[in-house]
Amino acid sequence: MLEHPKHPYTQMLIAAVPSMTPRVREASVRGEVILRTERLVKTYPNSRAPAVNQVALELRRGETLGIVGESGSGKSTVARCVAKLITTTSGSIFQHEQDIAPLSNRQMRPLRQCVQIVFQDPYRSLNPRRTVGDSIVEGPMNYGATRQEAWRRASELMELVRLDPNMLQRFPHEFSGGQRQRICIARSLAMKPEILIADEAVSALDVSVQAQVLGLLDEVRDQLNLAMLFITHDLRVAAQVCDRIAVMSKGEIVETGRTTDIFLAPAHTYTQTLFAAAPGRDWLFEAGRARLKKKEDISQADHPSTAG
Repeated sequence: MLEHPKHPYTQMLIAAVPSMTPRVREASVRGEVILRTERLVKTYPNSRAPAVNQVALELRRGETLGIVGESGSGKSTVARCVAKLITTTSGSIFQHEQDIAPLSNRQMRPLRQCVQIVFQDPYRSLNPRRTVGDSIVEGPMNYGATRQEAWRRASELMELVRLDPNMLQRFPHEFSGGQRQRICIARSLAMKPEILIADEAVSALDVSVQAQVLGLLDEVRDQLNLAMLFITHDLRVAAQVCDRIAVMSKGEIVETGRTTDIFLAPAHTYTQTLFAAAPGRDWLFEAGRARLKKKEDISQADHPSTAG
């Protein structure tokens, strides 16, 4: 069934399964650093160990940085700290060169537009009592846009995420899970952010819809020149959208680097364990790794000055 599917629908489902072969970008991302953390620590009340411990990350404009690790490793806590949804225990979070970690909610208000987040569950992310249009225009109107301007922007964003602008008058229950996640992406983009955080944004979707949303996120990042922080526990998903990945274990970054480098030769024992536990490893992983090695060899042969 997996190796020789006969029905076109079965073939489509299997083709939609994320590959363990990371994409190879034509050029390295060299945009400006617009987000970095230094010695970031978050300890929750009544917790013996920090959920995030001494985390240092750097995110550049135009790139996607993935944070991968098992459940409870601290990935989502880092995302919430960066978005200032929770306060940090210590450390720094720089937007450009401004440390936002010590800022109060009032001081953060002018900076909120810079970072927007797409959450995991599209069914709980939208207010069921409001039309999707009202959800999308709420943020821009809170920051001074007129209702007419906000609705015009909402219509443009619905087209960007490949939904009919006429759907703005509908309620969330009238949409599928994949459509709701597209609406959540449009709502985040309405604020014209520089940084988009996707916190397990496709894990609640079935595999065919997941592939569509991943493609959309990658297209939006490229078209709008955003920096994207992509949180996931699935290495296959990270392989499809991330330029670099940081591997988290027990609140700490244990390994970071280009996605292709880490997939070819994971150095840390924990990273190796993650690869060993990857779903479909025997079916997808070794073949994907061989294809990736071939791509890297061809790339180095075409550009001998960068070899090694």
